[in-house]
Amino acid sequence: PVKEGAKLHTGNAELEQLEISINNLLERMRDSYRQQSRFVSDASHELRTPLAVLQGYVNMLDRWGKTDEKILNESIDAIKSETEHMKKLVEQLLFLARGDSGKTKLNMQSFSLNEMMKEVYEESSMIDKNHIYSFTEENNEITAYGDISMLKQTARILIDNASKYTPENSSILLKIKTSNEGSPSFIIQDEGIGISSKDVSH
Repeated sequence: PVKEGAKLHTGNAELEQLEISINNLLERMRDSYRQQSRFVSDASHELRTPLAVLQGYVNMLDRWGKTDEKILNESIDAIKSETEHMKKLVEQLLFLARGDSGKTKLNMQSFSLNEMMKEVYEESSMIDKNHIYSFTEENNEITAYGDISMLKQTARILIDNASKYTPENSSILLKIKTSNEGSPSFIIQDEGIGISSKDVSH
């Protein structure tokens, strides 16, 4: 990578325009490197959870699925669903890597928020044995409208963050509810260190 802040300076007035052109090129190279590094970091973070989910179900199949038909069918359905989710996620990451208009295409549809968060709860409990997960929901079925793949990934990112800053054997609560106006929402609540007051505004 080009050293951060490096600039060409000869002190020769006749070479000033050349210096400007080269320095602009260096800055564009630095920007490109920063974007590449950010993409690699984001991609590895986004793919870590779905890969852990797949590994969890494969391990379950290996241990009990050979003799328990219920676990066999549950694991196969989960692996199919997770594979489809990863396919969409990879497509989104490649879309961003190419810089196509800078926007991700959303697949908007109505879906059960209850079922989505149950899936996130079950997979989190399976892949993270260091925390106590619980899930609460209202008695009625909550329907949401949006891109379920993106919203599920958002919940996963919040849970990943909660697990990082919550002591082992502490609780992480997943919750869904509707507001007084009827808007659906999900909540990830933990017993972590919290955010300092000076950082809340950010």
